[in-house]
Parts: sequence; C-alpha cells; structure tokens
Amino acid sequence: MAMDEFNICIQNVGLLPLPMQGEWYTWHNCSVSPRNPWKRLDRMLINDRWMARFPNSFYSSLTPRTSDNSPLVLYGDRQQQLGGMSRFDNYLTLSPDFIPGVQRVWQHNIIGVPMYVVTRKLKALKAVFREQRRKKGDLTHNVQLEKGFLEMAQTLVSSNRRDELFLQLEHCCRIVLAKAVKLEQVMLRQRAKIQWMKGGDQCS
Repeated sequence: MAMDEFNICIQNVGLLPLPMQGEWYTWHNCSVSPRNPWKRLDRMLINDRWMARFPNSFYSSLTPRTSDNSPLVLYGDRQQQLGGMSRFDNYLTLSPDFIPGVQRVWQHNIIGVPMYVVTRKLKALKAVFREQRRKKGDLTHNVQLEKGFLEMAQTLVSSNRRDELFLQLEHCCRIVLAKAVKLEQVMLRQRAKIQWMKGGDQCS
C-alpha cells in the first residue's frame, strides 16, 4: 500500500525514471545463501526540465564490492547544457521531402521513458531539417536566380513568339519563380514575427 502511494506521488509531481546502464539490482544482504534476496531499491528520478536540458543523460549502477548497495554514477550532457534553442524554419513544411523525413525518424525504435524517446527523436530531426535547409540554399538568392531565368526565357519568347519550346520554358520558369517567392515569403514572415516577439520581450 505504501509503495502504491509512493508511485502515485511520483506521478503527481511529474517525476520520471532516468535511463540506466549497468547492474539492474542495487541492493542485496551479502548472504551466501542461494536465496539471497536482490532488490532494486536505488534509482534516479528527474523531471521534464532536466530531460529537456540534458536529453542524453543517464546513470550507471556499479558493482557493490564490499557494500550491500551499488553506487550510482550520473552522466550528464555538457554539450546540451551549453547549446541554445533550436529554430525550426516553417518553409521546410512546403517541401515534398518534409513528411517522409519526419516519418523515417519517428518510426525509429528507441528504448526509454517517453520524454527521453521524444527528446532523442527531436534531436535526430534537427539533423534532417539541417540537411533539407542546406539543399534549399539561400532563398533570397534563389528568387533572384529564378527571376533571371524567367527574363532570359521571356527574351527567347520575344525573339520567336510561335516557338512552343520557348513558350513552355517561360511557363516552367514562372512556376519555379512562384515557388521560390512563396518559400521566401514564408521565411520572411517568420523572421519578422520572431523579431517582433523579441522586441516585445525586451519591453516587458
């Protein structure tokens, strides 16, 4: 009954078990009897703020040696402690590679408490989004390039307005430019909103 109440208390305050490595049982009575009881009495509990700040942290249960209790060693994540907030670019959602990329990461089987699993998957997604962002390149520069391509296509059309190939080329350039402009607009709106929120925080 007391153990049930303790577990309920842990759940109510939002504590989670930290992932562990090493010996599962942390206590025994040092008896030589085959019925020597082994129990897992010691463990480390964390909250969601700890997991968000140190997503790769875990603890290890060492051999007890001459003691009846196994010592626990905590391993933190210094790199995560020094890192800043990650930024997600909304324009990535317009890419056909966005959903498949998220699905591939989210379908990975990761063992651990739910908060740990989600944190690890989000960290893996950062690498996916970084690669997608690299492939997109400089959005403003892309718009300028596509404008140049459209102007060249329109120059060709002006030289021969009955050439179907030139007309199709101009049509394709218009479509590509429209997509590039849309991506840039999404990016600029997001950046403007971020700057507005930062300005509001400084005034509060």
